[in-house]
Amino acid sequence: NGLESLPTEKVEDLLAGGKATVIDVRMTDQFEAGHIKGSVNVPMYRDSTGNGFWDNAKRIVNAALLIRSTERDPDFPDKVAEVIKDKSKPVILYCGMGGSMETKIQSQKEMYAKNGFEDVDKSFGRESRSLKACFELLNAGFTNVKHLKGGFSTWKYEKRPVESA
Repeated sequence: NGLESLPTEKVEDLLAGGKATVIDVRMTDQFEAGHIKGSVNVPMYRDSTGNGFWDNAKRIVNAALLIRSTERDPDFPDKVAEVIKDKSKPVILYCGMGGSMETKIQSQKEMYAKNGFEDVDKSFGRESRSLKACFELLNAGFTNVKHLKGGFSTWKYEKRPVESA
């Protein structure tokens, strides 16, 4: 039973019917600025906390590039378990861009229109925080993990219900 990417309309139906918990894995400030109505925030990443040489070097380089210095939150699966309570309950994860498990590119060009073509850069799909989070939860024993195809950006583009904190 592989990981399934759900389209926005399916996620909206499951959420409206109370049949799944939808979790936003983005940072808290991103969630507060706008999120799927009815979703909960459990960030997969946190601001960098280490004080070692490489931790400080990472913060300095990121600051110079105007990038927020973050690291994976090792307690992420436990924090999701606090929200879900039962690891067999349906949970749908999303982030900003959503990622993709698709490995083929579709094209309007006649020679590719039927079967698409393989893209070596997409041999494992397109990575995202939410796909990484799905992987972590599956490894932590969650059995009903799904992924929002297209992430929050697609949800907003399709004008589905959004709220801010």
